[in-house]
Amino acid sequence: MNASAMVVLDLVQGAEPALGAAALEFASAAAAAIAELLGGDGAYVTVTRVDVAPDLRRATVWVGLLGTDDQMKVLWERLVGARGELQAAVATHLTTKYVPTLELRRDTGGEYAAEIDELLKQT
Repeated sequence: MNASAMVVLDLVQGAEPALGAAALEFASAAAAAIAELLGGDGAYVTVTRVDVAPDLRRATVWVGLLGTDDQMKVLWERLVGARGELQAAVATHLTTKYVPTLELRRDTGGEYAAEIDELLKQT
């Protein structure tokens, strides 16, 4: 996997081991595909979680972005605009029978934490 994309998984406790393995494989593939797609800008994107449906037909990839508001907006637009390319790239990394339909969601937890940190510094 490309070092410019980091994968952190937040798998549901008690999930079936096979589903957890599929989610891990999909997360690794998604992170590698995002890094390849964005090139140097991949360093500003983190795959924070992947939710894979039990039938492996759908996957939601939660993506955290770093940078200024304008940079994050541009990165998000690039990711959403290249969803088809991203799904095709993920397919080349998977060994599963099916390639899940990819849905991208923004993980704004990091941005929220930064806002709280700034508020705490002001007090």
